[in-house]
Amino acid sequence: MNDSMKTHCLIVRLGGLQALRDSMGRTVTTAVLTYLDKALPPAVSTVLDHPRITVLLGTSPEPGLWRWTFTCRAGQGPLHDLELASTIQESLDGALAEIAHEVFGFASASMAKLEAALLPADATCSVADAFAARVQVCPRVSADDAQALRSLLGGTGLRVFLQPLLRLSDGALIGFEALARGPAGSTLETADRLFGIARRCGLEPALELACINAALAWRDRLPAELLLSINVSARTLALPTVVERLARPGILVELTERLPLNRVGELAPLLARLRQAGARLARLRQAGARLALDDAGCGFADLQAAQAMRPDVVKLCITIVNALGRQPALLEELRTTVAMLHGLGCEVLAEGIETREMAEILDELGIDYGQGWFYGRPALASLMLASYQSA
Repeated sequence: MNDSMKTHCLIVRLGGLQALRDSMGRTVTTAVLTYLDKALPPAVSTVLDHPRITVLLGTSPEPGLWRWTFTCRAGQGPLHDLELASTIQESLDGALAEIAHEVFGFASASMAKLEAALLPADATCSVADAFAARVQVCPRVSADDAQALRSLLGGTGLRVFLQPLLRLSDGALIGFEALARGPAGSTLETADRLFGIARRCGLEPALELACINAALAWRDRLPAELLLSINVSARTLALPTVVERLARPGILVELTERLPLNRVGELAPLLARLRQAGARLARLRQAGARLALDDAGCGFADLQAAQAMRPDVVKLCITIVNALGRQPALLEELRTTVAMLHGLGCEVLAEGIETREMAEILDELGIDYGQGWFYGRPALASLMLASYQSA
């Protein structure tokens, strides 16, 4: 092949495949791989839609691994053209992040490690070596975005959205999950952009604290019998005064990251202090400060985590709910998981419920609570409460 036409390979892998199998169970992981087989080709095609690039072939040589061979015309290929290589890598990283969050939820997305690497098509290195040597891209943050974030953290521009949480057996409202968004119409409006820019600016802890404070401001505006669920990372929970601020009746703390079991012990004192607040009653809607384990699956690892942490609530990963319609075999696996969680004293909440049929299936499986578009999309806190009070 002449110098004006070079052939390259783009590899996408599910780096956390084994971790997913341990956590989500093999049935769910199989459903995820089927979904990714369909979702990745259009995403990659969009990224490689460039006048200099022609896609030749896409294959999936083994579970959790996908390859695309493409040519790049005009002089040097993308591995020698750092600007083009960076553009491809950054665009694909963004596309993969969106797919991962949609499929796995935020907590499980980091465990899934859906990632990409570029290398020459004739390279003899292993896949592991290709990822170790992949083009390192530091996503750019514009000065305007960085300044907008700092202004947001120093002011009152964060918006709080609420999404309803309901009891599946009778459809009764039990509370809301608080979600943070940036100013409407700004580059920080969506959660992905808001937290992505904060991460790249080194301001994610400050943003998370601001989100917690913004959410807590709505606690007293809710009726006492309703709870408010607030997302918190283990890192932020360990910061001074955070536990004290959250340790109050009517708060459900959603732990939004997965911790190795050997680190669960580090959280024990914090969780004990958190649970000292409010009445110690069995039912979720009557409880004081409580703990939820987010994005759990049907696998051995998540059951181990639930046994070690004994959360009051386990939130099923949206991957599980999405997979139910595609994997009938998952029904009995999920029924067993729910029974085991109930045996540990945990209640179970399913997110991502979009139809009445799905709500009925989950109720029949013994799941206690649910949220999703079937019950209501997230809405500005003021509008959601006004709608609730007028109902």
